[in-house]
Amino acid sequence: MKPWREELLAKARATVRFETPPGQQMQVDFGALRVPIAGILMTVHLCVTTLGYSRRTYVKAFLAERQEHWLAAMEAAFQHFGEVPPVLLIDNAKALVVLHSLTTGVVFTEALLAFCRLHGATANAC
Repeated sequence: MKPWREELLAKARATVRFETPPGQQMQVDFGALRVPIAGILMTVHLCVTTLGYSRRTYVKAFLAERQEHWLAAMEAAFQHFGEVPPVLLIDNAKALVVLHSLTTGVVFTEALLAFCRLHGATANAC
């Protein structure tokens, strides 16, 4: 029983909910799914955007995870939610992050920085 209890405790700690004030943060990440489209098995990349407080979610599908797809999905999410959260929590995607170092911090792409300036938001990488 002890290993089972330890495993349950570890899972509980790993899924602690990260709380943010209303309207403060939007989390953005991609996932992929293999689906048949017109009889051909394709990989569809889903950009999932989630508001930190309410957990409202918006999903947009693409055939790749390029920089323009990340930015288009976030902009579509802003339209869908009717707001631009001031903080965008993003994955360490190569399309958006040039460097993520423990000593020097995160260096974002110029396109993401320009996107954030345009919308009045800041990006944080997880």
